Amino acid sequence: MADLTHITFDLDETLFDFRRTLDEALQATSQYLERVGHLCVSPAQLQKTRDAIAQTPQGRAMKLLELRKASLEHVLRDHPDKTRLVKGAMQAFETARFGNVYLYPEAQTVLRALSGTHTLVAVTNGNTNPESTDLAGLFETIIFAEDCGIHKPDPRIFEVMMHRLGIDTPKAVLHVGDHLINDIQCAAAAGCVTVWFNPNAAPNTTPIAPTYEIRTLTELLQLDVLRASG
Repeated sequence: MADLTHITFDLDETLFDFRRTLDEALQATSQYLERVGHLCVSPAQLQKTRDAIAQTPQGRAMKLLELRKASLEHVLRDHPDKTRLVKGAMQAFETARFGNVYLYPEAQTVLRALSGTHTLVAVTNGNTNPESTDLAGLFETIIFAEDCGIHKPDPRIFEVMMHRLGIDTPKAVLHVGDHLINDIQCAAAAGCVTVWFNPNAAPNTTPIAPTYEIRTLTELLQLDVLRASG
């Protein structure tokens, strides 16, 4: 095995509690629509509309905030004050979405330790920017799928990353993520070493076999493969 020089991380649900943030953003949007537009639209309805549009050809071509706006435009399509309400609802959503970012407790300590021995990179399908959090300055680069046009589980996103950083072999890369398909299968298909972050000990009922499996981020510091290459 080649020496591991780079560690790539998924962000949402690996380093950040994205579900908590999203729930709060949807709740804030729902409350705004009720308070200002006198509309009763639940957070679940808002997300269901967004997810339905995301499955259309038009939705798949949109960036994440464009998709969110399109879903609000659909919800408010018959409202006489649609333009104002969409603008205000987007502001409510974005304020909560990007203002309330919850880093998992171990993440900062673990990444600071690893950054002393390896180059760290973020590879994400989302739009959480770690440079706006306590992880600022720890990543050599951040690969946003919506910017490069390739989304996990397409393994070409790792080719984009390796080309950007001048990495000769994927065996020099270890990827950490919580999703068996989007992270583990994707990174393995690109030729990378993989670590499945599985904090809830979910059963793996798939044929996907991560190289390593961990329950806590701190366990990364104990992996022999990283200690040997650090």
